Order: sequence, then structure tokens, then C-alpha cells
Amino acid sequence: MKVFALFLSCVMLLGMLAGCRSNVPQETDGHIVPTDDSTGATLMTELTVPTMPMGMAESDSAKVLQKIWDQYPQNERFSVYGGAVEQSVADGPGDLDMRMTEELTSRYMLPEDQLQGFEEGASLVHLMNNNIFTAVVFKVKEDAENLAKSWRTSIQGTRWICGQPDRLIMAQPVEGQLLMAFGSQDAMTSFRSYLIAAFPAAHILYEEAIVA
Repeated sequence: MKVFALFLSCVMLLGMLAGCRSNVPQETDGHIVPTDDSTGATLMTELTVPTMPMGMAESDSAKVLQKIWDQYPQNERFSVYGGAVEQSVADGPGDLDMRMTEELTSRYMLPEDQLQGFEEGASLVHLMNNNIFTAVVFKVKEDAENLAKSWRTSIQGTRWICGQPDRLIMAQPVEGQLLMAFGSQDAMTSFRSYLIAAFPAAHILYEEAIVA
């Protein structure tokens, strides 16, 4: 089931690379003016279409990710989006919909039998490939270290279809919050340094290579 869900993520990514942006926010006021000369007279017609509902970034979890993202100098930033797939936030973290259990377990590998331990959540994801960089923070109801142990087990050994992320970081930036990030070696090296810059007292629980 997990492999199939990851395959669906790849399909969504391929669609995005081909020009489909259904899972990321579009900067539009609801009007599209076609520019393809092959459409003849329709070039002068303005089409009004409904815009995708935009997500929110108001949770404490999103604020944790935003504080880390704010540490990145402009020349080290890359294109990101955050939050629930169908209600994304452009260029920053966004709140997750905790009712979307399939999304939580397939995209972030939350252990299905431990979902009740996670309260609110937020994510920050590389726009073009989530396996280059994904970071997510959850407010937890139970002991964070026990939840982290189960979560790590869920991640390690996963058969990645869209490319193998190199490293995993799990940490408690503040009490009651659990952070997980995975991605390329370079992305995780930078992320760790900016995590500590934003939260000097952060407790690093796991920092290791991801083994398929």
C-alpha cells in the first residue's frame, strides 16, 4: 500500500513537471488570457476560472518551519510549497489537514497505528521533487521520543520509487513538537544548520542515512 501511494506521488510529480500544477498554488486572480496563436480569434477572449483554494499557515507547527526557513539566505533558497496538497501555500510552509490520513501516511510516512498521537501539522516541500527536500512538523499529544521511534521505523526500509533521499533528521525543536526532514545530503546539511540557528536548544533524535 505504501509503495503504491508513493507511486501516486511520482505520477503527481510527473504531471507537475509536464506543466500541471494541481498540487501547488497558482498566483492568479482567477483570470487566464490564452497566448497560443493557434487558437485564432479566441486569443482576445478572457476566460474566468475558479482558483484553487489556498492553504493556511497559522498553526504552531507552521511557525516552527517558518522560523527555520527564515534562516536561509536568499542565495540558498529553492522553490518550495507547503501544506495539504489540495490547499497549498506557495513559497513557504503550510498547514496540513489531519483528516487526510492517506496523505499523511504516504507522503510523510506517519505510522498509521500512531496517527492519534499527532495533533496539528505543517510541511515545507521542494517544489519539483519532494525527495530532494521535505520537512514536516507535528504537535504531538504523547511522548515525542516514542512517536519518533515508530516514525523512524516507518521511514527506514521504504522502497522509494521517485528517487532515494539520502538522509533523515528527526528532532524536537521545542517541547511538544516533533520534526522530521529527509532529502539529499546537501539539503539536509543546510537544514540541520538552520534548524540549530533557529532553535539552539533543539534535541536531535535521529540523524542518519536512509536505507532502502
